[in-house]
Amino acid sequence: HLQSVEIVEHYRFSTSMVREDMLVLTTGEDVVLSCAQAILVKPFSLETEYDLIDQYIQQIRSQYKESIFIHSLSRYCQGMEQLEIREKNLYSLLETMDISLRAAEQYEFVLDTDALLLPRVHEGTGNNSIRILCLTHPVFHRGTDLRYLVISDYYTATHEMQDFYYCLQTLLRPGRLDSMK
Repeated sequence: HLQSVEIVEHYRFSTSMVREDMLVLTTGEDVVLSCAQAILVKPFSLETEYDLIDQYIQQIRSQYKESIFIHSLSRYCQGMEQLEIREKNLYSLLETMDISLRAAEQYEFVLDTDALLLPRVHEGTGNNSIRILCLTHPVFHRGTDLRYLVISDYYTATHEMQDFYYCLQTLLRPGRLDSMK
């Protein structure tokens, strides 16, 4: 983890400005000989090397994002529950689960991934959580056969909004719930 990166042109570089906590990457052999913190880097000779490095960086970033998602998923989500309830519409299904959709307090988002998101925001402290309910019998609602209900409970006093909603956003991407099932 680097706190900052500074690019210094070769003609402006001098060993007197190098601090002890610096790392110097250079293509100049004279810099390596005059500076103990310097590391010699091979200059790029082929255009394909840029593409290979870019692919490698993208792979590292996607692995890093995936590990953040898995960590936050294990923190907020306790698994996927199977629901055997057979109902004709969403409102009767939610009523049997003792969940009400009141316009002033509750929003619903039908996603293009055959899932319904029911986000609930609470004031105060509590445990942020995400419940994933897998419907064994799909429920038709607003032109979509719903196979998943995702119920999120977020407590404002926890100040975990960025981590929590990143987890939720990644979870609701197309195909993610099916792959988790």
